[in-house]
Order: sequence, then C-alpha cells, then structure tokens
Amino acid sequence: MIGPAVAGLEWEASSRALAIERGKDNVGPMSIYAVEALAERGVRVSNERLPLPCTVEDLVSADLAIAVKEAERRPLLRRDLPAGKGA
Repeated sequence: MIGPAVAGLEWEASSRALAIERGKDNVGPMSIYAVEALAERGVRVSNERLPLPCTVEDLVSADLAIAVKEAERRPLLRRDLPAGKGA
C-alpha cells in the first residue's frame, strides 16, 4: 500500500488482484518492477502481504479504480464479480 504515512502524500493507493489463480509466481502485492520504479522516485511501499482478490466492496469504496488493460481485465470482472456481469 502506498499512502501518506509511507510517502508523505495526500492520497493512498492499494492494489487488488483479478485471476489470482494465475499468480503462481507472485512474490507480493506488487510487481518487483513497480516497487523498484517507485523506489527510484523516492516512494517506499509496504510490500508485506500476498495479493488480495478484488471484491465488489473494493470497487464501490474506491474513489478511482484503474485497470491496466481493459481488454484483459473486463472479462475477469464479468467472470468473478456479480456487479461486473453488466460491465
């Protein structure tokens, strides 16, 4: 999680996974490349937990949700989340 306590920012970011079953090589909640890129910019992150599945509650409570590649993520949302059936 990236947040005010970690980076002195006025916002907080967290990540949730779609298709956790594909993550046999997961090493934490974020890609090591993302952690490295953030570190180069002086942003430290908490990388202590394994990926958490995305839930409807996560999306409803978010001010902003970003899916990296819509063509890849939309079918997963439809598959896994009841609210995604109409997406």
